[in-house]
Amino acid sequence: MENNLLYMLVIKQGKNNYRPLEWNQLPKYNKENLNTLEGIDAFTRKYSEENLIDDILNNNLAELNDKFTKFAIIYKEKGKFREIKEGIIFEEDKNLLNEKYIQDILFENTNNKNLYNHIINLLNKDDSTSSKEFIFILKNIEFFKDNGKNALIAALDKYSNLTYKIKRTLAINIINKINSSK
Repeated sequence: MENNLLYMLVIKQGKNNYRPLEWNQLPKYNKENLNTLEGIDAFTRKYSEENLIDDILNNNLAELNDKFTKFAIIYKEKGKFREIKEGIIFEEDKNLLNEKYIQDILFENTNNKNLYNHIINLLNKDDSTSSKEFIFILKNIEFFKDNGKNALIAALDKYSNLTYKIKRTLAINIINKINSSK
């Protein structure tokens, strides 16, 4: 179902009030497909939130007095517009999309049962084979640890088989969970 969804980067102007812009008019736009999460992320991670606002204003895509609460990514499902709750990935967050970075965090936190249970709960919402396989790995992480560093690395490498949307969701949640426990 994920492949059928069309995504849109918008300015949120209030509850269920979204305004699309002609992002292709901005100087940093480089033919990214702004109907996919991957394309939107490739575009937004070139900017900090402040720089994106500046570019929008400088290129007359919005006025200074326009109503604006935040940037959002929306998609239409069952006749309603829904918002990606994890939000936008900006320049300062671009490591989130680096699989090796996330795998290293998982490797370093194998004793963090709270983190692993949180990831499993998120993955349980997805019915794909790759998610089920990764759940199995996370539930059995002690087995892989007992078989040495290489076994653990190979097991956590299965993260790369997850869909882009799932990896994106997990990465944002993993970082938020790690940061909140500091």
